[in-house]
Amino acid sequence: MTILFNKIDLLDDRASGARILPALASVPQLRISASTGAGIDALRRHLLEAAGYQAEGSGALSARRRHLEALAATAAHLDSAERQCREAGAGELVAEELRSAQRSLGEITGTGTAEELLGRIFSAFCIGK
Repeated sequence: MTILFNKIDLLDDRASGARILPALASVPQLRISASTGAGIDALRRHLLEAAGYQAEGSGALSARRRHLEALAATAAHLDSAERQCREAGAGELVAEELRSAQRSLGEITGTGTAEELLGRIFSAFCIGK
C-alpha cells in the first residue's frame, strides 16, 4: 500500500514536508502535483521498485518457452480483439478473443477464469442487443 497526496502545489512550505498520517508512518506516503508534475519522477521510481523492476543488465529474465508462446498468443488475441472492435464493432467476437487471451495468460499464472475477467470488462456494456 502507498498513500499518494496530490495537489502539493497548493500547500505552503510548512505543510509539504510533514507526514500527514503519522499513524501510518510505515506506509510510503508520496506527494505529487498532477498539474505541475512535481513528485512524478519519485512516484515512477516508487512504482517500478514496488513492482520489482530492475534496470537492464541488473538481473536475468528467465522465461520458459511455453511462457513466451503463451505471451505471444495473448498478444495475438488482444490484437485480434482490438481489430474486431474497431472494424466490426462485434462485441461477442471481442469477448471471445478476450477469453482466449485470458486462457493464454492462465497457462502462465494458473489463476482466474474467463467469466471473471469478462464480467469485469463488460459490466458496463450490453452485448447482443
